[in-house]
Amino acid sequence: LPLAGLRAIAAVLAIHASLRHVHGEHEATAGGWLRTPNPLPPFFGNSPLTLMTQGATGLQSVLTFLRDWQE
Repeated sequence: LPLAGLRAIAAVLAIHASLRHVHGEHEATAGGWLRTPNPLPPFFGNSPLTLMTQGATGLQSVLTFLRDWQE
């Protein structure tokens, strides 16, 4: 795999870990959060999942949001 692909996989795994930290074992809640439009930056009315599908920058934005939420 190219380095960009490995970075994307790492970001998805980190997002998964962050979602488990924020939502615990409640997978339905985490899944709902991913699909629900969010008015806050960096989403600006889009769902986190939409942002995640827009490339490395979107993945990093969601990951940063979740890490900030954990603090």
